[in-house]
Amino acid sequence: MYTSYAPPFARDINTTTEGIKFTMDSGKIPIDVIILVDIFEDAWKFDPGSLAETFVEFDTEIYDNVATDPSGKIVSLHRRGFIINVQTRYVKDIDKDRRSGYGRGTTAKDRKSGNFSLDFHESQHSAEALEYIHKNQIPDMIIKPGMTAKSVTQILDDYAVKRDAYLKKLESYHIAKVDCVGNPAKFCK
Repeated sequence: MYTSYAPPFARDINTTTEGIKFTMDSGKIPIDVIILVDIFEDAWKFDPGSLAETFVEFDTEIYDNVATDPSGKIVSLHRRGFIINVQTRYVKDIDKDRRSGYGRGTTAKDRKSGNFSLDFHESQHSAEALEYIHKNQIPDMIIKPGMTAKSVTQILDDYAVKRDAYLKKLESYHIAKVDCVGNPAKFCK
């Protein structure tokens, strides 16, 4: 069962045993997205008062088969695309059709159109996150043959800072768009 679905700008959509897979662009960078099957977990694994959570994770291990010469310079490597995993998890035995307690699902437009469930609310987190990623290019890292271990380490360190800043903006964006509208969540400013 899936809470999230492929957005309108997705291409090459395919449902597999792993999940709903598709390709989309983040700015000028093509990325692969996998929407994983919803999971149900014990309540103690959630923040107090939380019944569900939708998260977006970046798999940034994009380089493999890195070969170096005796001096440590890169001779060859393989690069694959970025992969983003999206998954919603719910408290075990929750009714996903129950009313959303805050944010999306409580706006006048949502109520009028009958979109008031927890399931709908969580689907909006992935929709807004994917929209943000589509419109705001993820940071990239370029590693090439001839680079030294020291220069690669600097690139990876710089990338980690940029990635963390990007993820913070992404989270703030979808929380503001989903949790802090209509009847806003208590943590909204």
